[in-house]
Amino acid sequence: MILICGASASGKTAVLKHLVSHFYYEKMVTTTTRPKRIGEKNGKDYHFLEASQFNRLKEEGGFIETTHYQGYDYGTQITKIKSRSAVILDPLGINAFFKKRPHKDFIVYIKTPKNIRKERMKKRGDNESLIQKRLETDDLIFDLKLLSHIDLIIEYTNESIEELALKIHLKYKEFKHEIRTQKR
Repeated sequence: MILICGASASGKTAVLKHLVSHFYYEKMVTTTTRPKRIGEKNGKDYHFLEASQFNRLKEEGGFIETTHYQGYDYGTQITKIKSRSAVILDPLGINAFFKKRPHKDFIVYIKTPKNIRKERMKKRGDNESLIQKRLETDDLIFDLKLLSHIDLIIEYTNESIEELALKIHLKYKEFKHEIRTQKR
C-alpha cells in the first residue's frame, strides 16, 4: 500500500489521482466527519459520517488511525486496507500505520515550497485568511521530523504530476520486490 503525505496544496491529491488512473492503484477512501464539499460523493471521495457514528466506530477499534484536523475527524478503516491501495494521510496517520504495520506500506512525503503551495491555493479560490492559517498550521503539522519513517521524499517544484506519479510507482515496485526478497 502507498501512503502519501504532504502539506496543503503540495500536489498529493493530483499525484494520487494519476496513480489511480494510470497505474491502476485503488484509491483508499478514508472516513471523515467534515461536511461534503460541492461535487464530492459519499464512498468515492470520503465515507462521510456524523461525529457520533465516527466515535462509535473508533471505540469499536474500526480504525487503524484517526486524526483531528481543522475541526473535523478523519480516519482509515481497517476493513478498507488493500495491498494495491493508495491513500493520503497526515504525519500522525502515517506514524500510526507504521507502528501497526512496520515496513509493510510505502511511505511517500511530497515536499513543495510554501510559495508554490500558496499560489495553488489562490488559484483554486481559497480564502486569503484560510490560506495563511493553513500555511502556518501546516508548518507545524507536516514537519518532516514528526514522521517516524519515510521511504521516499519527493521535492516537487517543476516536475509534472505524471513524472512524480511514475517515480512513485517505480520506487513502490522496487519496495515490493525488496520485501518479497527478504521473505525468502
